[in-house]
Amino acid sequence: MIKNNYIEYGLRLFYKHDVGFAALVVGIDNPKKYLISNRMPSSVAFEEFDNNIEFSDFWEKYIYAYQKKPAAYEYFSQALNYPNSIKSILFCSLLESLFVPEDERSKKRDFVLQGARILGFSKQENYLNDLFEYRNAYVHADKKKQLSLLSSPKYLSKWWEECEEVIRKVLFKHIINHGKLNNPKIST
Repeated sequence: MIKNNYIEYGLRLFYKHDVGFAALVVGIDNPKKYLISNRMPSSVAFEEFDNNIEFSDFWEKYIYAYQKKPAAYEYFSQALNYPNSIKSILFCSLLESLFVPEDERSKKRDFVLQGARILGFSKQENYLNDLFEYRNAYVHADKKKQLSLLSSPKYLSKWWEECEEVIRKVLFKHIINHGKLNNPKIST
């Protein structure tokens, strides 16, 4: 059976901001059968993150990607509810979930940056590197570093918005790649 959270994680990624309505109908007698509509009621306005993919295409790809790395999508959805310090932990955990091999405990940042470069995110590498720096200062309770980072004009709300956009793009790329690989009927 499809869990409500599973649906919420996909919706919070596809749409910017919170979403309380989805054009997704699950068959009660067979939850694996569902109908997806790309039409939202005219009285409800949601801002899609990426206008290049319709919700129905996104959803079919999301199912496969979520099954591969569920923690990444859960961390993303949860991060949207927290202040930046906690958000940094969840965003880094999400990236580690996607790019770091299971038994690797050191050099997580290196694996994440390498994975992002492979996916074509070399221009966004600074965001990911800075995100790890911020997270490490918080997790390791480095008060001096925290004060330095918090007093920096870099980490204002605009930076966090841009960082969230980079993370969304990484997850979208993961969805496109895994949906395509696991379901040849789906084209990108």
